[in-house]
Amino acid sequence: ALCCLDPVQAREHLERAIAANPEDPQGWLQRAVVGRDYPGLEIPQEDLERDFRRALDVDPEHGEAWFQMGVFLERRGRRDEARACYDRALAVQPALGPAWKRRSELRFAAGDAAGGREDFLRWRATPAQTSLSRHYKSVAEAYENRRDFAIAEEFFTMAIERDWRYADAYMVRSQIQQRRSKFGRYLLDFGRALEVQPKLETKCYADVMSARIKLPFIVTVASKEFAPILKE
Repeated sequence: ALCCLDPVQAREHLERAIAANPEDPQGWLQRAVVGRDYPGLEIPQEDLERDFRRALDVDPEHGEAWFQMGVFLERRGRRDEARACYDRALAVQPALGPAWKRRSELRFAAGDAAGGREDFLRWRATPAQTSLSRHYKSVAEAYENRRDFAIAEEFFTMAIERDWRYADAYMVRSQIQQRRSKFGRYLLDFGRALEVQPKLETKCYADVMSARIKLPFIVTVASKEFAPILKE
């Protein structure tokens, strides 16, 4: 239920699961995540926050719940609270790569370049959650086919957070960035994909080359977002 193609049905299923076992944090957490990630459901924000907090009341050491609530708060513009959630998620689950990635972005945004780079490299050192990453990508592609590019972009982002080596996810997300006129982000994603898989040949590669944008420039642009050390 954390990512699905029928969010209405997912919410109904989760409501039954919560009624059957209100002491299971997964029911509260997943209901909150579905409501957060599918704005068309129009769930009040206070209801979503209550579900996240109920999951953590049941299990205060639930790293994924801390992380997901952090994402919710960050999207609401409550960055300091989000950072505290990521801190807590990493304290109880240090291998939770997406929390390192999100905290890295917040630290860079706050002007802490050294801390942001440290968290970025910790993200890259965490084990990939391959099956979940592929699942997020499949949902993203379904929404892309429906031309719901905003939701598709969110799910591609989640796929990448779970496996930073997922070149195909970068490439497809770059095409969505291009459609949405986010040309800087388009180049960044293209550069990341080539960093991971330098010999990748895709339509995106042909598009960029036809625009006569040189590969060294693309990789340089990509490297500036978090200033990681890019390997040859």
